[in-house]
Amino acid sequence: MSARGGEGEASEGAADGGRLRRMLDAVLGQAATPTPELRRYVRYWSVLYPVGALVHLMALLVFLDAGAGLMVAVNCVSVPLYLTCTWLVRRGVHRLPFWLAMAELIGHGTAAVISVGPLPGLQNYIFPVVILCFVQPFYSLRASAAIAGAAMALTAALVVYGVGGEPIYAVPEWKLARNAGVTSVMIPAVVIAMVLPFILESRRAEAALQAAYAESEGLLLNILPAAAAARLKAGAERVVDEHARVAVLFADIAGFTALADGRPPAEV
Repeated sequence: MSARGGEGEASEGAADGGRLRRMLDAVLGQAATPTPELRRYVRYWSVLYPVGALVHLMALLVFLDAGAGLMVAVNCVSVPLYLTCTWLVRRGVHRLPFWLAMAELIGHGTAAVISVGPLPGLQNYIFPVVILCFVQPFYSLRASAAIAGAAMALTAALVVYGVGGEPIYAVPEWKLARNAGVTSVMIPAVVIAMVLPFILESRRAEAALQAAYAESEGLLLNILPAAAAARLKAGAERVVDEHARVAVLFADIAGFTALADGRPPAEV
């Protein structure tokens, strides 16, 4: 092989490697300079992922009591996965935890349908998937809808499978009723974890906006009379008052320089 041929293959390999790195960064990478919007989502993830770990720990205990070994194993993976997501977010990695959480919820829901049936298997998992599809800053609304549509299509397939087959574990009715009670507590906790950070951030943003408006209003009134400032904000073409006859006085105060000399500005 000639040296030139080797260099060409090396450059092509480097180009392919660069494209692969860019593709991975586009899917899993982190923002070099986090924007204010991304920082809002970081606060949201910082609450969501630890709550996800706690909820799956509770689910682990429930399935352990129900004797559903497959779901115990799944939750043993889910708890450290959400803790890892929390750690990654704190390290500045944002997309990888998002996709890990998506994959975990879809896989968890699938395993639950196979283990205990479609109703208890899907009711706890599909709605967080759909919410995660749209409550993220990475992809457009169209891409988010496509991801959510794929998740819903998988849900429909799982329902068909669950209706046509028997689950692996036959959980007694009283345990299903008890688990439904636990679910009635877990689902609101997850919803609060998903919504509350945005509500708090919205209030903070609104307070900051009001403070900025009050500051700009004060600056404007320092420059213009109140009536002229009101016309300016209303979009009037002419904001000043017109007077047919005016008088202008130019005056000097005798001895003012000596009076002001050595006195502080506030006193003058």
